[in-house]
Parts: sequence; C-alpha cells; structure tokens
Amino acid sequence: MQEVYSIIKNKFKKESKLVEIGCGQGQFLEIVKQDKFFNYSGYDKVYKGKDKKIFSKYLNNNNKLDADVIVLRHVLEHIPSPHSFLKKLKYIFPKKSLIFIEVPRFEWIEKNKVLFDFTYEHVNYFYLNGIKYFFNKIIECGVFFNGQYMYCLAELNSLNENKCSKLENNKLWKKYSLKKYINKFCKNIKKMNLDKKKQIWIWGAGTKGVMFLHHLSVQFPKIFKKVNGVVDVNILKKNLYIPSTGIKIYSPQNFIKKIKNNSSAVIIMNNNYYSEIKKTFNSNLPCFKNIQFLKS
Repeated sequence: MQEVYSIIKNKFKKESKLVEIGCGQGQFLEIVKQDKFFNYSGYDKVYKGKDKKIFSKYLNNNNKLDADVIVLRHVLEHIPSPHSFLKKLKYIFPKKSLIFIEVPRFEWIEKNKVLFDFTYEHVNYFYLNGIKYFFNKIIECGVFFNGQYMYCLAELNSLNENKCSKLENNKLWKKYSLKKYINKFCKNIKKMNLDKKKQIWIWGAGTKGVMFLHHLSVQFPKIFKKVNGVVDVNILKKNLYIPSTGIKIYSPQNFIKKIKNNSSAVIIMNNNYYSEIKKTFNSNLPCFKNIQFLKS
C-alpha cells in the first residue's frame, strides 16, 4: 500500500482532497492520515472504525462531493457493471477530479495460469488496456507487486460513455476456458509430493487460500484430508473457518504450537511473501528443520 500511496502523492500538491471509495476498514487511509499530506475522506458500508473522516455508507446520485483524486483500490473487480459505476462517480464528483484505479492484472494471471485467482468475489478481470479503454485522457498507468497488480490514473470526466455502452452487448463476449489453469494447478500439486507429508498447512486465509483449498478438495481429496489448518496474521480471522471447505484458521502463534516437526509442509498462498515468511520462521525456530515451505 505504501508503494501505491507514493505513486498517488507524487501527482498532487499538499492539502489536495483525496477520497477513497470502498476503503474497507481504512488501512490505506491510515497511511494517508499519518503522512498528513492530503485532506482525506473515505466511504464504505462495512466500515466499523472510529475515524470521523470515514463514513459507513453507500454513495448515490444525491451525493455531491469534492475531490482532487478519487481512489478505487480493488473495487472494480467486485462490481458487476464497472462502467455504470464509473458513470455514477462522474456524476457525483466535479470535472476536475482524477481517478486512481487499482485492480489485479489479468496478464499476470493468464501468464502464470493461476487457477485460484479466479474467485467467487471477482466478477470482472481486467487487462491493462481494458482499464485504459474506459477513459479518453490517461495520466499514467503501470504495474507493481511483481506484476500482479496494475493501476491507472485518469481524468474521470474523460470517461467515454459511448465505448462503455458497448460492453452491455452480450454478443461481444466470448467463453473463456479454465482447462489450462486446472492442468497447471494439478501439475504443481503433484510436484510438491504432498502425499508423503503428514501435515499440510496453508499460509494465507484470503481469497487465494479459500480458492486453493476448494480446488485441492476437488482435485486431490486424499491430500486435502491432510490439511490441518490455515495460518493468517489477521487477528480478526483467528479461530474462524474457511468458506466452502470449513478449515480452521490459526494465528501464527497457535500454528507454532500445533505444527509438528515431522515431515510437514507449509504452502504459502502469495509467493511475494515466501522469502519473508520462511526467513522469519527459520530464524525464530531453527529447530523446525524438517518443515518444508512451498510456493503455491
């Protein structure tokens, strides 16, 4: 998130107005708040915090808000008609507003054939050119997080409504096969030699972890039965259960108490954190030498 904030900050003057739509519990806005560069506000119906500048509500056409930049971080992939949503924002905010959009990058998913990046939570998948397609005036576009995510900064008022209306034509859409993704998933699981492990743990209880376990249970039911639990640093998920498969979620501290130093495997859901997790675990618990850390 710090990298995203730096990209945005470099384009604006101090005390510019930043509004984040779909800010969740305000993690990104906490970075904005601490830096004291922007005048900020946020909107998300699920917000439960105490920041008086973040509002637990949906926006509608009756709202008229001011902003120099509107931030949409991992929002558009969850909205059935993203072009209609952008059109609504164009009505709510002034003509001067820029919009910063961050979404998963489909080029990365497609190149790496990551089956569990297709998820029940995402109703849209974007190529970089797909995001640029919405607008006539693009300020900057790019990729980050080792290519997994992409961003686009554009003039909201340049939203091309004529182009967007074409997206409603179902005849322009084609079926997309996941066969290659399933084959790649199965190939990767077989390479891990998990049938020889006595314990299997999944590190990461986010969407990737949910979908990975679902596909593991379908494609490799015998291996799935060896999964003891899921590890996640988010304390709000502690002692809850993964949707679909019902696997229990543990904190790293409880995971250490439960894991056995006897042919166990820990599969890390986001490979960007692989080295960090492995290094931290091995430096603090060098006696656990028989635990194998695996990239998903």
